[in-house]
Amino acid sequence: MLAAWQQEGIDTHHVSRLSGKLPGLYSVNVDATGERSFHYWRSESAARSLFSHALTDEQMESIAAENSLIFLSGITVAILPYESRKQLVNLLKKAKHNGAKVAFDTNHRPALWQAREGNNSDDARHWYQCILELTDIALLTFEDEQLLFNDQSVEDTLQRLQHIPELVIKRGSAPCIVKSGDDIQSVIAQKVSTPVDTTGAGDSFNGAYLSSRIQGSSPVEACQAGHRLAAEVIMHRGGVIPKEAMPVL
Repeated sequence: MLAAWQQEGIDTHHVSRLSGKLPGLYSVNVDATGERSFHYWRSESAARSLFSHALTDEQMESIAAENSLIFLSGITVAILPYESRKQLVNLLKKAKHNGAKVAFDTNHRPALWQAREGNNSDDARHWYQCILELTDIALLTFEDEQLLFNDQSVEDTLQRLQHIPELVIKRGSAPCIVKSGDDIQSVIAQKVSTPVDTTGAGDSFNGAYLSSRIQGSSPVEACQAGHRLAAEVIMHRGGVIPKEAMPVL
């Protein structure tokens, strides 16, 4: 895994390796329309020890000081124990104090919140709201907002999260909604015939969006890049496509 990340140009010097711990495991079942369902084996994964054993205080201070953008999803929050979630929120606060921006995708997976005693939808809402209060760029999926917050329309979501400067609401094959300041626009998704596997669609949109924004693209242009990459990814099995299949963003 480290070698694969490094081949993609990712700096791995903050990646810790814990003796006796393994990466989390999950299986993905894909139906005839390309939609997927998940089964998880993550209760003993190394990632759960991110704040309790993996990162030193010095490393956390370095992360808070060195980075201009920190991206995380609700999956990170879901797998962490209670005390580690508090440390995560404190890390984000320190990073923002140092000038960093926070990008967040709720990426809600109910099974992860139900996997341990005491975790439920109320718990998920509480922690998502803690992080959304610190978020500069929200990359959300409307289905998640409906499920968690009972939003009846995109307008409900926009109103509830009006404090977030930059907000994208993904809606599958329907146009996404992007809000930047007071400007709200709809960006048409790229059409595909029949998806092969929708695994990684949201993640690939997020990656292309943030990469485009870092390189100076407007929010609308970044959404277009996100749609292009997601449309390509769902035409391949698995969430990682061959390098030669990568579209020009």
